Amino acid sequence: MVVEDAVSGVQAAKAGAMVTLGVARARDEHELLQAGADLVVTSLDDVDREAFAAGRLERRAH
Repeated sequence: MVVEDAVSGVQAAKAGAMVTLGVARARDEHELLQAGADLVVTSLDDVDREAFAAGRLERRAH
């Protein structure tokens, strides 16, 4: 699993067949999704920790 905040990093991770979490730090959520990120968040606090510990990427319910 790769955590990445750059489009080129997401693309490289996906080229390597890796699950990818995109962290949008520059209002680039759409670009990270377009690059193939499996989930895009603006803060790591938005990631469901229990799912992550089980190897899944899910957004935390608010």
